[in-house]
Amino acid sequence: MGILYTFMAQDLNFAVRCGEDWVLIGSTGAINVQCFIYKSLKKEFLYLYVKTKDDFSGVPEALLSMMGKMEFVLELQLSLERKLASEDVGKVMGHLQDHGFFVQLPKMDLPLN
Repeated sequence: MGILYTFMAQDLNFAVRCGEDWVLIGSTGAINVQCFIYKSLKKEFLYLYVKTKDDFSGVPEALLSMMGKMEFVLELQLSLERKLASEDVGKVMGHLQDHGFFVQLPKMDLPLN
């Protein structure tokens, strides 16, 4: 299966398709990844990022059970130039590309001894 390059003239961006997935590459060569973020209503500060809105088919059942009921929070276009408040954007993009989802766990403030 080859890679299909598509030119999107209005923004001078390129979309690269690998199988069923599309990755947008901007005119500067930056890679962009679309994601949709959901928060757990069961556990505070627990978030799930997925590549396709409302598609949890690639998320392990045990994780979905742990998250409980979720609420849609935000749609983001990630790029290496974008900063995220709590996570490394490269790590998030990598997990989304490799696994189709990313879990943002609550930060644990441990006392320094």
